[in-house]
Amino acid sequence: MVTERTGNGARKGNGLIIDPSVVVEQEGFNTRTAGMGELYYSMPHVVEHLNSLADAYMEDPFSVTPIVVQMVNGVPVLRQGACRIRSIAIANRQLEAEGRERITRIRCEEFRGSASKAELFTLTGNSNLALSVVAEALSIKRLVEDKEEPKTFAELAKKRGKSEQHLRQMVRVLDLPSELQTMLVSDQVSMYVALDEYMYSGEDAVDNINKAISIYGKATKNTLKFVKAAKVEERMADPQTPENSGDEQPAGNATVNTPVPDQLNDESNTETLVTPPVQEPAPAPKDSAPKQNPAGKAPSMSSVLNKKTVTVIADTAIPIFERIAEEAKLKEGESVSTDTYTLVLTNDEMNDIINAHADLKEYLRKHAEKMNKGQA
Repeated sequence: MVTERTGNGARKGNGLIIDPSVVVEQEGFNTRTAGMGELYYSMPHVVEHLNSLADAYMEDPFSVTPIVVQMVNGVPVLRQGACRIRSIAIANRQLEAEGRERITRIRCEEFRGSASKAELFTLTGNSNLALSVVAEALSIKRLVEDKEEPKTFAELAKKRGKSEQHLRQMVRVLDLPSELQTMLVSDQVSMYVALDEYMYSGEDAVDNINKAISIYGKATKNTLKFVKAAKVEERMADPQTPENSGDEQPAGNATVNTPVPDQLNDESNTETLVTPPVQEPAPAPKDSAPKQNPAGKAPSMSSVLNKKTVTVIADTAIPIFERIAEEAKLKEGESVSTDTYTLVLTNDEMNDIINAHADLKEYLRKHAEKMNKGQA
């Protein structure tokens, strides 16, 4: 019982109360802040939630849902109620400003169990303010890798009401750059779009997603497709432009417009896109020598492909990538890193891959011949 072990608590009816100032937060335990750290609590919807809790505490501290603590070496360690603890601090600052008495007693419950059970309790008990996909992924990873009481993805999938494959994909978000994790926490992009774009574009995924949001108002597989097509057109318009200068305007009189389709046939088929303003071409720098490709550095494939070839490859690959992500059959290894997946392709899918690959090889052959003639 908290009151017996700390001397800072008491009983109220059939429950426990405690002084919130003695409750300790364990560093790294609260997965809610994963991907953003303490900045999570400055997000508008979170601030609104904290202020609402603060109002409730000022009205009646005992009317708010109890926090949950676990006694660790005689210290009450917070297991659930990070938002409530912060809202009490907000309430106390306001009470002090008004010359009123601080909140020194709140309701609490005591958790007893292992570290794994504490993690699972946190994962399943956050209903007032839903966990972000990054926070949920971190809890799932901890539970699967727990040395004393490891859980399987199948067990967790059943508890979460989600597919095992979905949870495995979710854990992959922890490998994304911090910028993408922040976008996931703030709901700027969906999990699968972020994972797919990072797989296709690597570190450029952050810039591509930001551009899609800036131009089209959202980042989906289709808006990202047009953002990347614009980058390819820009490189084709100015072959001397280095691959990493996607944000620069082409020299001379070339103007690159981000393509806007009549209708993006996305999942909802209801996207309305705003045509971005046409950018004025930047003047060519005077007396500038052509930029040479560094000796020994092979150009990236995307820098030499034309729009038609890129479109064919994308239209062929993306549906298959989606099937792989959603339908591949798992064969578990000794650890997550040794798991393998199998997907059976249809005859049409295999023919599409063969034809796209043949077209790609033919285009690259002709491009190589053209380049060799130019160097002769």
